[in-house]
Amino acid sequence: MDSVRPSRCVEPPAGTVALVFTDVPSASRLWERCAVAMRKALELQEEVLRGLLERHGGYEVKTQGGSFMVAFASAGRAVRWCLEAQKALLEAPWPEELLAQPEAAEELGPRGLLHRGLRVRMGVHVGEPELRVEGRGGRVDYLGSAVNTAARVVAAGHGGQVLVSGEAWSRSSEEELGPHAVRPLGAFRLRGLGSPVSLVEVLPTALSERRFSMPLAPRERQGNVPAVQSDLIGRSSELETLRRWFREGSRLVTLLGPGGMGKTRLATYLGGLEQESCAWEGGVWLCELEQVRDTAALCLAVTQALGLSLAREEEAGDRVESLGLALNDFGEVLIILDNLEQATRAAMGALERWRVLAPRARFLVTTREKLGLTAERVMDLGPLPLPAAGETRLEVIARSEAVRLFVQRAREVRGHFELTVEEAPHVVEIVRRLDGIALAIELAAARTGVLGVGQLRERLSRRFELLRSGRRDASGRQATLRGAIDWSWNLLDAAERAVLAQCSVFRGGFTLEAAEAVLELPPGSASVREVLQSLRARSLVRDQEVDGPGGEGRLMMYESIRQYAAERLQALGGEAALVARHAEWHVALAGRLRGQVRGAGGAEALRRLVLEQENLLAACDAVEAVRGGHEAAQARFAEQEEEPESLADPVLRGLVMRLRAASGQEPKARGAFSAEAAGEVLEPDARQGTRAASGGPAPSV
Repeated sequence: MDSVRPSRCVEPPAGTVALVFTDVPSASRLWERCAVAMRKALELQEEVLRGLLERHGGYEVKTQGGSFMVAFASAGRAVRWCLEAQKALLEAPWPEELLAQPEAAEELGPRGLLHRGLRVRMGVHVGEPELRVEGRGGRVDYLGSAVNTAARVVAAGHGGQVLVSGEAWSRSSEEELGPHAVRPLGAFRLRGLGSPVSLVEVLPTALSERRFSMPLAPRERQGNVPAVQSDLIGRSSELETLRRWFREGSRLVTLLGPGGMGKTRLATYLGGLEQESCAWEGGVWLCELEQVRDTAALCLAVTQALGLSLAREEEAGDRVESLGLALNDFGEVLIILDNLEQATRAAMGALERWRVLAPRARFLVTTREKLGLTAERVMDLGPLPLPAAGETRLEVIARSEAVRLFVQRAREVRGHFELTVEEAPHVVEIVRRLDGIALAIELAAARTGVLGVGQLRERLSRRFELLRSGRRDASGRQATLRGAIDWSWNLLDAAERAVLAQCSVFRGGFTLEAAEAVLELPPGSASVREVLQSLRARSLVRDQEVDGPGGEGRLMMYESIRQYAAERLQALGGEAALVARHAEWHVALAGRLRGQVRGAGGAEALRRLVLEQENLLAACDAVEAVRGGHEAAQARFAEQEEEPESLADPVLRGLVMRLRAASGQEPKARGAFSAEAAGEVLEPDARQGTRAASGGPAPSV
């Protein structure tokens, strides 16, 4: 720097010093185009800046070509000088030739003038530089890392922008600053510095509508989300939807689904991508909440994940407030709250408050029960897509997302694993019997290190013993299929446990009417309908997709959950009476539908029979198993006057014969329950309606 004019009556500060560097990024271009006007402009700039220095206690260290280095005793004074300088430069009498240049032209905003004349960028940092007095004139200079950092801070800015390091900003008091607008930008890798530097943009309130591109430095990834390691199979559309929702401004997104569906993996994969993009100025933070049960624990977990420090002695409500204010300082930030279901009530109030206190914070929640908050967007995560029924082409099967996941995980334990024509049917059956549930498929594929896929398929009847993880880093709820469902079971109350266990008696889905007739709740419980709604909200029962117009809504369970519930039913007791009620109700239903199938509503009655075929056959087995132990079911069916031979419908004939045989009246007739066979005895229009209603021919049983 070739010009040194120390400010009169201002002593150079020592010890902790706030350093300011300024320059004009467009100076070279302006010198090329209008040298005379540029010379006058730089003289005018020096006049404006020096005029403000003495007033704010600044010490001019040196200048060169329109660039200044200035020292202040406090960070607040340094920032205040920058803010006042930006306003004064806007009003300076710049040469008209300069104002004709695009880099110095006037720019208006919604509330007035934003830019005019030289666009000077300024950078502020605070530290303890070495002070050196040189020459006989007593020239004071500063040396050391603080000087280097301040120079790099200004170099990251744009013309007309004031950048303040996080260290300097933390030492600036509101009283010193005056009216201002602040915008945290995040951490950046500044050239030549070993550690990232947090940058904050500060502007006078009157110029708060100035907008700049990102700082001219690589952004430091902020957050604690694990880096993306492998492809995310089967969730590309869900991933894109989540990213779109956040781009559209959604502030609370809930990933909903039962245990093992892949909620955590999808959330962390999204978080890893967002963290890599450096698009969030406050970073992307994963908060694991397995141990959280109340508001205080929730605040502590989030605080620790974000690396914050809040007073432990604060009450829970005060912690919510303090954390909300801290989140606001992060600016645009994405918080992933993973596994929140056991603290839903605690989280509801905290999230509502945080959204008020930190309006630029976004939250992605994974849970088995939705929160029910305003403006909550819910993505109900379903199973991975399965191969179409009857599909045998290897190339088509290999494209199925469920099969792809199996193959990928199998290769991790058997590097040479390949999907062959011989093994493909076994793999298809495995992923189908596991309902396309990601965790179950991954655990099954992990067993290919010791079992062939054929052996694995044969052992799925003992899935809870088979599907265990060998990974030591897996949590209890992710290490076994049983552990994933245990987690949900332990969050249920007595009525919910009773209903879930008893629902295992149904096969192939059930209606609310059937549930209300078959299930029994503990005294003082809510209604069956209310408890089922709660289980549906917790993703333990789900809506059954039924083809065809209208019809009564049906519920069903994933097979793994149904088998788990059946085990719990044995422990709770009352299984024999439950099975008897199930059989009695479905025997009565079969009788009613038999009378309707030849009438005007025959197609609908047959459609209902197709839907209930698994329950009806289970009723047959139940009656066979308890001959004479449930007289009501036998008597009900024995009252039918028609002989089965008089029934023209093979569906009904086969079912009636089997039910009567089960109750000790007639020989069994198995294999007759087929929607295709039934269609042969219906009129063409009714037959067409039956196939549409049942989604195509049903398999024989």
